[in-house]
Amino acid sequence: MTMERSIHSGSTSILTVIPQRFMTSFDAKLSWTKMTTDKIAKTIAITGASSGIGQEIALEMAPNGHSFFLMGRSKERLRSVQKEVEMLGGKAIIGIGDVSDAETVDRMYTTIQRDLGKVDVFVANAGVGHFGNLETLSIEEYDEQFNTNVEAFIEQLEERR
Repeated sequence: MTMERSIHSGSTSILTVIPQRFMTSFDAKLSWTKMTTDKIAKTIAITGASSGIGQEIALEMAPNGHSFFLMGRSKERLRSVQKEVEMLGGKAIIGIGDVSDAETVDRMYTTIQRDLGKVDVFVANAGVGHFGNLETLSIEEYDEQFNTNVEAFIEQLEERR
């Protein structure tokens, strides 16, 4: 079972990845090793970068000198991740906001282009969860979950190809 999926959108790779320590698949470990040992600096945008897997991806890849656009809703946590990335040798700027909001995503994308140029790798990691039986979810909860977890930033990237 592969733990990494890649969708190519023009020159941007949109990845859903899990850091090596969470992987069990040999193929996924090989792909992750190549991505984290690549010495060609890339611009990497990560949603949900303030904690968990998003944070771990940034910290694991920072020593290779990549530039990061870290997105999330918590300014304090993003600033903490930003400092760690920079101490490890990466460059990081942050974007605060909800990636399911089109205006916020547009503002973040403009910042990425202005400050970092094109995005080489996009890690779609933001997530919202409403738990329980499907029939107990409201349409609003379903829409929020789908818009954040699936559509959000990917839709914006597609518009800019």
